[in-house]
Amino acid sequence: MSVFFSILVKIIKARWIFKFPKKTKILVFDRFWSEYMFNFINKKEVEILFTRYEEINVPILIKCLIKRNLSPKSYYKEFIEAVNPKLIITFIDNAQRFWEINKITKIKTAFVQTGMRCHLYENNSFGKIFNNKSKKKLYKVNHMFVLNKDYGKKYNSFIKGNVSIIGSFKSNTFQILKKKKKRRS
Repeated sequence: MSVFFSILVKIIKARWIFKFPKKTKILVFDRFWSEYMFNFINKKEVEILFTRYEEINVPILIKCLIKRNLSPKSYYKEFIEAVNPKLIITFIDNAQRFWEINKITKIKTAFVQTGMRCHLYENNSFGKIFNNKSKKKLYKVNHMFVLNKDYGKKYNSFIKGNVSIIGSFKSNTFQILKKKKKRRS
């Protein structure tokens, strides 16, 4: 199946939204893993930019059509401008399209690393970028919340931005229950 046909099927199956996105302080780039964020932030205070064709915002799409630019970057730019957030955050730390957001907006960006990168050393595009020996900063993300210092160093070798070590965001959302030890009589 061709890439075009695959995308066309996704677009046809998408939920079509006929009103502009709401203005919020936080814009989530791709809904994947974002449900864990809602333990800390009211869902009503966040807008989500769906990047996998789950939802298509018709007014934003029309703006792109008027400007004769239907590229994903154009759609993202128009959506971001409509929301006018203070922060754009994603839980997809290995999304190259997110690392490039700073090329279309000046709004602060952040990603939260949500998993181990076991495939880092495989021969794929992410592994090649992650293991780039030139240490050239190819991208920019204002804040990178990572699992540990080693990931922080690796990301910071090709992404310009501040690194904060937070461990596992998902694990940090669960309360630690202390078991009471039973006394033996």
